[in-house]
Amino acid sequence: MVADDEGARSLAPAHQDWMAGQRGGEAAGQLGAPIAEEEHDLRVGEQGACLGDGEEELIAGGQGVVDDCGALIALILYGSNDSLLGNGVVGILAETVNMWERRAPLTPSHCARLVLGGGRSTSGVNRIIVQPSTKRIHHDAQYEDAGCEISEDLSECGLIIGIKQPKLEMILPDRAYAFFSHTHKAQKENMPLLDKIIKERVSLFDYELIVDDDGKRLIAFGKFAGRAGLVDFLHGLGRRYLSLGYSTPFLSLGQSHMYPSLAAAKAAVIAVGEEIATFGLPSGILPIVFVFTGSGNGYKVQTPVPLAYQSAQLPLRLTGTLDCHESVGADETATLDKIIDSLTSIANAHRGDPNATEISLKIGRVSERRIDDSMDKVGPKVLILGAGRVCRPAAEFLASYRNIDINGCNDYNTDQVHVIVASLYQKDAEETIDGIKNATAAQLDVSDIGSLSNLVSQVEVVVSLLPASFHAAIARVCIELKKHLVTASYVDDSMSKLEQAAEGAGVTILCEMGLDPGIDHMLSMKMIDEAHAQKGKIKAFTSFCGGLPSPAAANNPLAYKFSWSPAGAIRAGRNPAVYKFLGEIIHVDGSKLYESAKRIRLPELPAFALEHLPNRNSLMYGDLYGISKEASTVYRSTLRYEGFSEIMAILAKIGLFDARNHPLLEETNRPTYRTFLSELLNVNDISTPNTKVNGEESRGHDDEVISRLMMLGHCKEKELAVKILKTIKFLGLHEETEIPKDCTSALSVISQRMEQRMAYGHDEQDMVLLHHEVEVEYPDGRPAEKHQATLLEFGKSENGRSTTAMALTVGVPAAIGALLLLQNKVQRKGVIRPLEPEIYIPALEILEASGIKLMERVET
Repeated sequence: MVADDEGARSLAPAHQDWMAGQRGGEAAGQLGAPIAEEEHDLRVGEQGACLGDGEEELIAGGQGVVDDCGALIALILYGSNDSLLGNGVVGILAETVNMWERRAPLTPSHCARLVLGGGRSTSGVNRIIVQPSTKRIHHDAQYEDAGCEISEDLSECGLIIGIKQPKLEMILPDRAYAFFSHTHKAQKENMPLLDKIIKERVSLFDYELIVDDDGKRLIAFGKFAGRAGLVDFLHGLGRRYLSLGYSTPFLSLGQSHMYPSLAAAKAAVIAVGEEIATFGLPSGILPIVFVFTGSGNGYKVQTPVPLAYQSAQLPLRLTGTLDCHESVGADETATLDKIIDSLTSIANAHRGDPNATEISLKIGRVSERRIDDSMDKVGPKVLILGAGRVCRPAAEFLASYRNIDINGCNDYNTDQVHVIVASLYQKDAEETIDGIKNATAAQLDVSDIGSLSNLVSQVEVVVSLLPASFHAAIARVCIELKKHLVTASYVDDSMSKLEQAAEGAGVTILCEMGLDPGIDHMLSMKMIDEAHAQKGKIKAFTSFCGGLPSPAAANNPLAYKFSWSPAGAIRAGRNPAVYKFLGEIIHVDGSKLYESAKRIRLPELPAFALEHLPNRNSLMYGDLYGISKEASTVYRSTLRYEGFSEIMAILAKIGLFDARNHPLLEETNRPTYRTFLSELLNVNDISTPNTKVNGEESRGHDDEVISRLMMLGHCKEKELAVKILKTIKFLGLHEETEIPKDCTSALSVISQRMEQRMAYGHDEQDMVLLHHEVEVEYPDGRPAEKHQATLLEFGKSENGRSTTAMALTVGVPAAIGALLLLQNKVQRKGVIRPLEPEIYIPALEILEASGIKLMERVET
């Protein structure tokens, strides 16, 4: 698109002033850190290569660009003295201009790096609010997992970003916006948008005008624009030839946004090529000459698009070239007609010219780039997605397991599995496999479906240890490529919907193959099936499971430590629960969960003083295990050391788990932890005489806190109030230290304190405890029995490397699932859990052989 002087002069004076301001925006853009042009792609997971206008493919989805994008966002956030513009809150718009627009300015992984990677102190971003969208390539749940908030309301945001121009009603006053506005070239259709921007005193950062010192655009289209544009061009070519009276294979191509993945679009183009190679094209339109000119990102498509598998030599006479500067979509028939007519006239004008340069175009099968030379190794291969703590035990198990027999014979002439560990960051994957033979590290963004498909196609089984929100997309790739998949996550609706497709493809999607869920399923079904085999009836089923510090590491008032996000753990402790007890359905409100905790002692482990809390919906397990009609009690719970829930319940009553923004934390002058605690307890409004606490006189703030806890009804006994005070002091909530700026709510304050004060020390170990009890009745007069199974595992440290018990008991079962699939021992297809004997019998045997011991006993 070319803007001429006439167009610029046709702007109203106000528009001309604004244009000058936009030119100033170019200078502002120059202040941002330079960004390598090849990184500037809005990679929509390559799902639906629907990148739309090739000219406007945004960098923020590009690989490795978030640091620079964060610098740009920080520039915008701090670029104004206005409190709203500099408030550190970013909004992401739901795209509304085009029905096919599925792109996003920031991917969930980038949001995580901006929000969770240090907050405003490093990126300038405190919060990211995302407008919900049912068509955005990244699901809302993925943004939530990355620490974003989902809301239609963006009124709290100082900076609001999108891809294309938003609806006029979304232009809020005194904000900063960043998107392709299509206004700086005087586009008539967007003048109302420009009027609105001027009226609302908006600072607009137009992507097209953000340039470096050399005037080169920093945010521009990329390689996927070229791929999508080529698909759209071929689609439009078919329509053009049809209008001229010729039916061609190009008619079978859809527009790029109609394809679920880049691989699917490529397959469609290949099919067209095969048809052309077999049946040819109408002679009236031959020869067809494709001319590619330019040097931009869209021109530099990494791999050519094959129009035929079979190698062919096509003699062509290239007698001219056409350099196209316009962005052409498949529906822009006038421009497309002009290009085709120009090419045709060039070709016809010199047909038969002996002086024309003859070239030979060779088209053949495209060879995919391999990740690493070691991928060429012969042998069964397993791809593990994710390089967190759980990954290494899984990789070690698979890489060291011998005598793999696949489909009844050892076709690979090897006794070892080759493991590929793929992570968003190459360094993380390399650190994970350090010292593991037969393992390869790979860099992969799983939202890049093309790259994911490339890796999946080279292995036999995939193990996903990523967050559950990624699994459905990964499963779809595995189904398409007929590869088995293992996850340790619960089966959710998105996975359940893939049951029919997986079964039809002959693929097994083995889910819930970790600890809880996973080992708990397998132990449960083993006990239940054994009881049923003896004609027994299940009277009661109870399950207790928890990840805890080892006794030596349980050295704080809560006797708990975090190996994951404290905020996530706190939210999990607010989930409602339901279970069946002696035939009665018991509902527990999330706000009362901690108060519902009960003490428990295990005869096999008398030294452990424990308590249990109901764990979400226990009733569904009665259905899964086939005991709903016979069992009067079905109860699953979470284990903690005794006293944990009592303290957490009171911290919740104080208001420390409130996720809403607190006014005191929004002030310019940051409060101290002590001031904030005093605000929550209103301790400054009380005056207490000197009192004795545990036999010692206590004055001042401590006394006020204890008194206030009791006056508010949080603690009925002073002994408990003293315990809460000790917890408050341990967490540092009494300190005269300023609260960091990225803490905006009570929940973020206590999460930050817990993360600092309740993390595992270097030499400290965690512990996993799982205990099942199944009460069995027999109709023939035999005495009732109580079957018990217990797993107790501690973290380990070997050769200077620590492995947590949780990582071991989640990673090894997942690896065992992959092993059973490699050995073709799982016959059932579809989306399944490890509930069948063909899975749980060998899996539990291998688990014990690997060193994870299970204790079983029967009482009468």
